[in-house]
Amino acid sequence: MAPNRPRRKQPQKKRKPATTATTEPESMPTAVPPTTAADLIAPETIVEREFDEDFEIDTAAKAWIAGIVDQEKARLASLGATVTPLAVANFGLLVDSDANAEATNRVELVSDYDFAGISQLLVSEPMAYPARPNFKFVHVILFPSADATPMLVPYLYDSEFRVDGADAAAPPVKNALTEWLLINRVGQRAHHRVAGFEDV
Repeated sequence: MAPNRPRRKQPQKKRKPATTATTEPESMPTAVPPTTAADLIAPETIVEREFDEDFEIDTAAKAWIAGIVDQEKARLASLGATVTPLAVANFGLLVDSDANAEATNRVELVSDYDFAGISQLLVSEPMAYPARPNFKFVHVILFPSADATPMLVPYLYDSEFRVDGADAAAPPVKNALTEWLLINRVGQRAHHRVAGFEDV
């Protein structure tokens, strides 16, 4: 979506999947409670949701992500590209009972779009989230079709996540950012698997 340019001029490298597959598995892994940074939203949209009494929205993370999204929009605009930021209602990890399985990155989006129609994903290089150790942030750009405006989705996740009750010496849950479950506000689910990445 952006013209080729020398690597030294790239403020943020994108990882582009060589191929993607859209599938809905027969059963999804066990849900893990969302991170305390859930309910992060794009700056254009305010979303009111109800949470459990012991849940506290990380307003600092929300503000930080809104700023990062603005920066990415401006960077892409300077290259002549346009994206539509999407509001995120919630996100978290789904983990399988198989310790060798990849985690699935689950994102609930404030949109009526059926994300089964996504043909390609761009995932940025992860950047550190300064307020919480081990947390990383990526931009996910969704392409509905060749002639439609891409959608920009912010995603914050714990890169060292361990399942509750796991042995302290156990390695973190595997998450190469290849498994994505996108859910719209009417509950339609689309599972996308990234088969490979290449630097662009």
